[in-house]
Amino acid sequence: MTAANSGDADLVRAAREAMGERPVIVVLRLHHPPVLTEIEPYADAILVDLGVSSRSVWDVIAGSYEPSGLLPLPLPASMETVEAHCEDLGFDYAVYTDAAGNSYDFGYGAQLVRTHQR
Repeated sequence: MTAANSGDADLVRAAREAMGERPVIVVLRLHHPPVLTEIEPYADAILVDLGVSSRSVWDVIAGSYEPSGLLPLPLPASMETVEAHCEDLGFDYAVYTDAAGNSYDFGYGAQLVRTHQR
């Protein structure tokens, strides 16, 4: 199986390199559960867009709106997990866990934590 968006991981890695110590925010418009193994380590924040307006996404990035929400689906641990997935079962695969120990399972979510005051 070949990922249709494999170039996106290259763009995220290039953004991380170009941004240096500045934050890299990745916005994922979900149509299918993504594999985060090649993206998440290079991102300081990941926003999941389930079809909201672009303006809403920019409001979150700009800090005008504090996001919250829960994942409506688990995110797979790897491409191998996706390939072994039984299409008739919604929760039959291992979920992605980041370096901080967060598991991106059904219902996982977090609120934005501000690290500075304006």
